[in-house]
Amino acid sequence: MQNTLPAVHILKILLPAGILLALPKLANATIYAALDNGEEQSTAASSAAAPYGDPGFNNVGLLNSASCVYLGTYATGSWVISARHVWEENSSVSTVVFGGTTYGIAPDSCTVLANPNQNISDLCIFRVDGSIASNVALHNLSIIENTPPVGTYVRMIGNGDGRDGTLRYWDATWAETTQASAVTLGFNLTSGRKVRWADNSVASTNISLDDGTVTFWTLFGEINQGSISLGLGQGQATSGDSGGATFAYVNNEWVLAGILEAVGSILTSSPGTPMDRVFMGEITASADLSIYREQIMTAIPEAGTLIPLVIAGACAVALRRHRRKQTRPMQQREG
Repeated sequence: MQNTLPAVHILKILLPAGILLALPKLANATIYAALDNGEEQSTAASSAAAPYGDPGFNNVGLLNSASCVYLGTYATGSWVISARHVWEENSSVSTVVFGGTTYGIAPDSCTVLANPNQNISDLCIFRVDGSIASNVALHNLSIIENTPPVGTYVRMIGNGDGRDGTLRYWDATWAETTQASAVTLGFNLTSGRKVRWADNSVASTNISLDDGTVTFWTLFGEINQGSISLGLGQGQATSGDSGGATFAYVNNEWVLAGILEAVGSILTSSPGTPMDRVFMGEITASADLSIYREQIMTAIPEAGTLIPLVIAGACAVALRRHRRKQTRPMQQREG
């Protein structure tokens, strides 16, 4: 396990959270599109369809306006995973949507996973209508067994906001400026959520969020002698993506490695970052599913009795109790 990034201040948790995808290739060739098997995707539309070598694009669905991931159908039922804060923010929602088809959520089926310190994590799994098993576009996912090493190629998929087509430069006060005077650069966000994908690589591992959820991070832009530049295949989470998937390419196959959780920045230690943009130096935190794999497989074995960890009725109480213990303020994006 290693932590290769400077100290990061978590600026906002993605309530329901999303992904900046398909960055444009500019005339000066300093910014590249999200990659598809080594070839640039130059339009937003291309990231809103399953990519070549698809790891599970159709397995990412909608929980209201946020994201969730279909794990598969087992002896104990058909299971979906999402971020707990997405579940709590949408507690009145009784359905999920995958590929335009709506499926009911089984009552009282929420299982909240535990952190290594035994506190509740920001992950939950729940059952959905078994008819989802007949959807041929979906398949059972393999969950990563070990933390993905730094440098591992990942693909993020979520139901997030998009970006406008103009590369912008900002100074330290977040006022728009010239390239020569800029502290960072990036894009303004636009409305209109849809499931999109983007590529990146693992930049740091074994980092716990304020609630104890163990994550790995990707970086939007590359650190090079103190400067920030956007490299090939960079994706960044935005509003709507929380609960979405981070797949890792391990041993020549795609496995579900993480669930999109939160974003932060290596550029500032203050919570004053605007919520309406994404910028170089921003990070995406994904819950490391290798840490929680045993709990998931206990709940959804091929055969056996379901062993709930925390059922839905206790979720709201536990969330309120846990939030009182947080010592560092989190700035939240609106869903």
